[in-house]
Amino acid sequence: MRFYFVHYLMDRKNSVGEREYYVKWNELTYEECTWENESDISAFQPEIERFNEIQSRRKKSGDKGKATREPRQFKESPTFPSGGMCYE
Repeated sequence: MRFYFVHYLMDRKNSVGEREYYVKWNELTYEECTWENESDISAFQPEIERFNEIQSRRKKSGDKGKATREPRQFKESPTFPSGGMCYE
């Protein structure tokens, strides 16, 4: 079994009884992002806090931006002329 680390959180939604985060996993492509219960990724508390801080700043500034849209599903990760994968 292989374990992955959270690269960053892309979105958040409230599910029945618990928040869920849309997770971009380190070393995996964008096609492999998943919705995860907050309790299942609680070991990544710094990433959760960072995401919530960014969202809080957006609300204060009035910037609804990407936070109000559903994440876009890509069929494959974009490639660059050098053949590398797109990661942020």
